[in-house]
Amino acid sequence: MDWDSSLLFVAFLGVLFFASAVYAFVWARRQRQFNDFDRGARAVFDDEEPEGTVTDSFPSDDSEPASPDATKTTR
Repeated sequence: MDWDSSLLFVAFLGVLFFASAVYAFVWARRQRQFNDFDRGARAVFDDEEPEGTVTDSFPSDDSEPASPDATKTTR
């Protein structure tokens, strides 16, 4: 393969990737995926793990879950 055909192949892959991204964006827009971001963000929470409450810890850690302030580092 010489430079011209290699460059043409890479350009074709770039155009194919760009066209796929545009198609995905148009599909998401038509399916109204961008209308309500908050609903999707809250979908992972339920009554056992309410929004804003830290309930998980490291698997081998027997202590209570850390508070959100405890994970912040100071410099």
